[in-house]
Amino acid sequence: MRFDRVNSWPATRVVALTGTGVVLLTITCFSPRFWLWPAAGAPLGDIVALQPEFHRAFHALRQLADPWQRIDDPVNRVIEWRLFWPVIGHYLALPPAWYLALPHIGCLATVFATAGLVWRSTRDLLPTVALTVLAATSSWFFVSTGWLAYHDSWLILAILLACFGRHGATLLLAALVAPWIDERFLLSLPLCLAVRALGADRPSPPTRGELLKAAGLLLAGIAPYAAVRLGCELSGFRATSSRYWGDRPLLPAPIWVMGWGLWNGLRLGWVLLACSVLLAPRDRLRRISAAFVLLAVWVSLCVADDLSRSASVALPAVIAGGLVLWRDSPDRARRLLPWLGAGNLLLPAQHIIAAPGTTALWHSVPVLSVTAELERVGNPPDFANPDTYNRRSIDHLQNGHPDRALAANEIALRFAPRHAKSIANRGILFFLSGRRDEGLRELDRALGLSPALYDARLQRASFRQQMGNLVGALEDARQALRDMPPDWPRRQGAEQFERALASQIGR
Repeated sequence: MRFDRVNSWPATRVVALTGTGVVLLTITCFSPRFWLWPAAGAPLGDIVALQPEFHRAFHALRQLADPWQRIDDPVNRVIEWRLFWPVIGHYLALPPAWYLALPHIGCLATVFATAGLVWRSTRDLLPTVALTVLAATSSWFFVSTGWLAYHDSWLILAILLACFGRHGATLLLAALVAPWIDERFLLSLPLCLAVRALGADRPSPPTRGELLKAAGLLLAGIAPYAAVRLGCELSGFRATSSRYWGDRPLLPAPIWVMGWGLWNGLRLGWVLLACSVLLAPRDRLRRISAAFVLLAVWVSLCVADDLSRSASVALPAVIAGGLVLWRDSPDRARRLLPWLGAGNLLLPAQHIIAAPGTTALWHSVPVLSVTAELERVGNPPDFANPDTYNRRSIDHLQNGHPDRALAANEIALRFAPRHAKSIANRGILFFLSGRRDEGLRELDRALGLSPALYDARLQRASFRQQMGNLVGALEDARQALRDMPPDWPRRQGAEQFERALASQIGR
């Protein structure tokens, strides 16, 4: 199929339409678990089951408030040195919601950049769309659109610029900024040089002088970060690395699990990564490229538990493989690329996460379609169900822990702001803590949302009696008796309460 008319469009139109369409299509097929986002920033000790969608966000929001604080959580202490966005967000006074949206903006930028560099090299819509789809259906995109405060999108953008940037200033700026977003950029430098050596986005591979110049610019860019980080580590001023590696195994999971994580990082993108090596123009270059790519991927797998996420740093080699295939065998590429893009949209995707030091060893989280996630909004699992946290709140209150009761209640209302039972429970907690007027207002709101909450109405009757509003208390008690089932265990007590109120005011 030819796109001669489309291929004559201006680059900006092609990139804008391709990027927007691919993002919307990918989100439809692989939606984030957005129904978990309301828990971002909630006290982690009161969460039933921690999920990556909001775990790091708690620490990231604290870092936004104070970028220089220490992170004691063993899973998230790595963000101590990822200071680029926290510093900017802090001194620009970004609202938390805007700050947590930065990775999503990075996804748009990276997808548009991918479409732009492929269009620049091919001037053809078919490879532009297909390779952009392969990029957007890799694990980094699922992480940055779903796991709040994970800036993988900006890391991948920096790696793409380091691999395909044609201006020295672009390489220097990418290397200068990227380590302060994610230090894994340093580990990807061998991959960047291997991809640049292929010259996939140009008619012929670069000369040795051009490669040395690019390497020099990248090394110059990372030098300030490396010097500051190394100095702080050696002096013990901020020994994040030693604390991180102190209780961490070299291999975070069994080899076969790491292989499964590799697959889910890129899926059918591995076909084009193989092309980037097999179609390299010289045997020696092929061997060196393969070694550098494998080294970068293997090191990335070993330094983090998110195995599929780590594997997606090899995305530039996938793009390079597609461009080399298009340059050397355009007819074959025209047949293969659409199938790879469509396959990545249709094949199931999962997050593969190692769990060293636990009995589970690893676990997986499927990335489902938007329709599946919308269904889960109405039927959430226990760890995201407001009823679960409302029950926990009541249990904490009965056990004499009002602070924990209020924390669990806050989580319930994060997941469902109009959950009448939780609103009523918050009213009770406020009243018992001395905030009586606020408590009654919350009970009023709960009963406005669900007038049949007879237990909440009975509790409001008790509070109204304490406030001296006997008429209102009696009205509540009688309405509660009309609404409650005849066999409710506390019905007899409610009837006695109603009679006592009636005798007090002569009704």
